[in-house]
Amino acid sequence: MDTVVNIADVYILINGETKHVLRNYPVRIELGFEGLYKYEYYVSDWIVENKETSKQSFVIVLQKNGAKVKKLPNGDLEGHVLVEKLKFLSFTIQEDGTVTKDSFTYKNKNKLQTKLVPPIYGGAGYYTDGWLGYPVLGYPFFTAFLGLVLILVCFPYKFLFKKRTS
Repeated sequence: MDTVVNIADVYILINGETKHVLRNYPVRIELGFEGLYKYEYYVSDWIVENKETSKQSFVIVLQKNGAKVKKLPNGDLEGHVLVEKLKFLSFTIQEDGTVTKDSFTYKNKNKLQTKLVPPIYGGAGYYTDGWLGYPVLGYPFFTAFLGLVLILVCFPYKFLFKKRTS
């Protein structure tokens, strides 16, 4: 299924009040995408729990200048902003309904904001997810060990089956 993307304005409304407008941002318009997933990594939502107070808050993170794209006649999108120049805006809605607004850039973000920054060409978060794949040094040693085990197990059976068939 091809992804159908169109350029549109995205309005952020909190309690019926327009808090921010993202102009000319790409939006997925096919039926399979629901909620904020339509906006890819330009808009993301998180539920954050403060471990000390056990209070939860709802955080919306907007990428303010990330959509400098234009639509080509064939329907493709072209253009992007360098990671170093990205600017973000977050709205934190507390359990009591208070809303706080915070602006930050990709370079000057704190640890929580680093976790909340949506994925750009990779996973979100402060730490790498490299250990979820094959470890760089462990993979060759593991496959060599597995190969030796298979050789030691399979070769004796090969000779036993040859003797029985002859």
